[in-house]
Amino acid sequence: MHVDSRTYALENWSSSGVLFSGHNGHVAKGQRFKLRVEVQGDRGLIEFSAEAVVARTAGDKVAAQFFMIDKIKKRAIVEYFARVQAKR
Repeated sequence: MHVDSRTYALENWSSSGVLFSGHNGHVAKGQRFKLRVEVQGDRGLIEFSAEAVVARTAGDKVAAQFFMIDKIKKRAIVEYFARVQAKR
């Protein structure tokens, strides 16, 4: 996962946001930022850019909620998580 020119470890993600680690105070609660996510999905690579807002920080971890994301990418993400849930 990328924020600006920095790369962070993606700990977890969902259709509504991300949790990443490796942050050292570069973002604060309530701050908006742009990010790029690349994850391996069940049907190949899922790549998207979004704008997010920091919901909380704890240690080197940041939880952020998406607030601007392309509609087509959002639909693909929602469909991915629906398939994941269906397999459980």
